[in-house]
Amino acid sequence: VGLQSGTSERGVGDDAFDVPLWDAHLSAYYENRDFLGGLRKLRLEERPRLVVLQSFPRAEQPRFGNVASATFRQPGFLEPRTELVASLRWEWGPDPFDTFFRHEVDGRLALERHFFDQRLFATVGLRSNVYRVPDGELREDGSPPPADSHLMFVHERLRLDLRDDGQRPHRGALLQVDAQQAGFVPYVLASSWDYVRLVPEARVYAPLPRGLTIAARFQLGFFFLRGADQGLDPLSRELGPRSQRLRGGGASSHRGFLPGRLGDGEEGGTRRWLGSIELRTPLTADTGLVAFFDVGDVSRAPSFRFDHPQAAAGLGFRYFTVLGALRVDLAVRLPGMQVFGADERSPGAVPTNVSFGFFDFPGAFHVTLGEAF
Repeated sequence: VGLQSGTSERGVGDDAFDVPLWDAHLSAYYENRDFLGGLRKLRLEERPRLVVLQSFPRAEQPRFGNVASATFRQPGFLEPRTELVASLRWEWGPDPFDTFFRHEVDGRLALERHFFDQRLFATVGLRSNVYRVPDGELREDGSPPPADSHLMFVHERLRLDLRDDGQRPHRGALLQVDAQQAGFVPYVLASSWDYVRLVPEARVYAPLPRGLTIAARFQLGFFFLRGADQGLDPLSRELGPRSQRLRGGGASSHRGFLPGRLGDGEEGGTRRWLGSIELRTPLTADTGLVAFFDVGDVSRAPSFRFDHPQAAAGLGFRYFTVLGALRVDLAVRLPGMQVFGADERSPGAVPTNVSFGFFDFPGAFHVTLGEAF
């Protein structure tokens, strides 16, 4: 039994991303680590949950949801160090950036392999997604929800990890690129969209005296939408599948904004850039402070808006546990450093303030587990 706040999973086997909701859940699983012999692993998990469509700890009008998943892993597939992964995940619950509930089924069939003493990781495979919204569900503003859709795409990821510690890095670098291609084989890999998605990222960690660390990150996101089914709603035809759109803001993204609120807002965009730099200062063996500076933008335009930095600075506290850093971050958006020139952000992008009752300021407050990067 537990709580989950601030992050969610995008499909099966993908990275977490920030969402403006939280849940209280039960979780039960069965795992067999020698399924049918050969060290094959089978894991079945069931997770009923009570979902609150607001940031923690607000708790108005919760609804019941459910997540069920099955994952099969076979080591030594084709050759000793390649692993075959097959998974299926069904979720009944809210769209991560709206209030309507939907059925979403994700499937994955992939090959994974590590190289060079686990430093280099590569995976390639097929991913699928079926998105269905029951009758009677409405968006937060009372408008109809998105149209039903299906998605089939090829997914590749390449990651080079040269950090000294994955949980608390002090020196080194991490380079990765994530790519998707959908709709390029219309009959074999049928999909409601034809697109290419590419997200490269670089992280660098430089040690300083007395255990201090300078950490920096830069990320770009490209979404090239080449076609969409005419039966989709207009926004889906313009921006692509909701689960794969580029968004920003949140504890693991731009901390000056709540999840999904960066740039053109929660509906997402087709271009994203993010940059962060931190000074990490240890206080004790189990605690630390962080000063950070975040910039970035999410745009629906076919180009990057580097003149929309939307800069924020802040301070954070870390308490290091066996599950990762318990993290509290407070960020303030800097006046005069939001947009240089004409403001081209969508009117639907509504930034939020932090309020302490007697005063408030433009920014955001985050509580979560794990470092931002």
